[in-house]
Amino acid sequence: MTSYREGRYRWLHATPDTAQEDQCDCAGRTAIVLQAHLAANPVVCLSCRREVEPGKLGITSALAEEIHKWNGLYESLYLLWLDSGEYEVWAQQRLSDPQGSVNRRGLELVQQLSVYRDAYYWWFVDESNEPFSCMETCPVCGNAMTAGFGMAVCSSCMVIAPVKASRA
Repeated sequence: MTSYREGRYRWLHATPDTAQEDQCDCAGRTAIVLQAHLAANPVVCLSCRREVEPGKLGITSALAEEIHKWNGLYESLYLLWLDSGEYEVWAQQRLSDPQGSVNRRGLELVQQLSVYRDAYYWWFVDESNEPFSCMETCPVCGNAMTAGFGMAVCSSCMVIAPVKASRA
């Protein structure tokens, strides 16, 4: 049997560093999130927050390739932001722009993924700035975000964002 790393899902394979305990083993059709997190597979389970093996979703190889391309673009911007150098502000603007290519493409991919499971798009929020405030309105449609899954959610656009984490 061909593993998903060699076949149609080769684009979204877990890296050798991805431990088994970091891969989703939830039963049923749990919702998923398209969330770049510096790994080859940006599709994570909304319930356990671990990577979802593409074969469990049954997505097409074309969709897997498009997710791979989006992930590379998103992570390039994210790494520029993390570097805190001369491109930090520019990268943050790109990651936060609802009209920007990376977010438009990500939202389109979520629509395609929603054929397989309920799918959401993780919206970039710079949580390092104090005071951090929860996103109150959807960056895409402007509607009020509601609480759900322990996050801020826009059910119309399928966008989720972090809420302020309590500090110990």
